[in-house]
Amino acid sequence: NGTRLFIVGTGGGVLREFGEIKPNSEVRYNGTNGVIQFKLYPDSYEWNFFPVDDPSLTDMGSGVCH
Repeated sequence: NGTRLFIVGTGGGVLREFGEIKPNSEVRYNGTNGVIQFKLYPDSYEWNFFPVDDPSLTDMGSGVCH
């Protein structure tokens, strides 16, 4: 019921361990580099994560705007 925030730090450099896990965190993964694609619409959005090394780690989803 709040603002959804995507933090994606998988674009290059060294992958690091996670610090403190914040409340309401949905997904965390630091096993491969990749890129995230967003499609934005007037009342919704979609995302696709494309990993470099392992296609089975692909993540996708959608949401509605409030």
